[in-house]
Amino acid sequence: MDYRKEFLVEPGSKVKLDKIDPGYTGRHVSEQKANDDIEKYRAKLTQQQLLMSAEKRHSLLIVLQAQEALALIGYFVSALGKALMGATAWPGVLGGRFLDRFGAGFRSPPRDALIASSVSDEYRGRAFGFEGIGDNLGAFLGPLLAILLLLSFHIEIRLSFV
Repeated sequence: MDYRKEFLVEPGSKVKLDKIDPGYTGRHVSEQKANDDIEKYRAKLTQQQLLMSAEKRHSLLIVLQAQEALALIGYFVSALGKALMGATAWPGVLGGRFLDRFGAGFRSPPRDALIASSVSDEYRGRAFGFEGIGDNLGAFLGPLLAILLLLSFHIEIRLSFV
């Protein structure tokens, strides 16, 4: 028997609370029976909540992996563009610059989404600030490291621009 029908209200109908018996217990004949049912349903709800939470985590993991893959593709395309800029004449520089910026546009949104989803709201600004520091530090130290490597292997710096 479906006991939910006792509590359904048809759309458009009016409910008069003064007509409802406050002592009505439905199908429960005792307080103990009602408490037992509540505990049984609470256990079922807890189990369902855990299953849903696991599915949500699995879905989030898939999304994060996809975002990470997109970011890696963007970094690869950007690196390819930079290599093309240094290896060819002006049309290659133009194409390399295009690839570099395309890769940056391709990697930045997933990277930002990964950062935003990895930290709580109160630390989000700090996380993006830390990412900005790392970005600028890499832009500063990368060329210095390249010059240091060229000098340590006794390679003419001018040869890297030929």
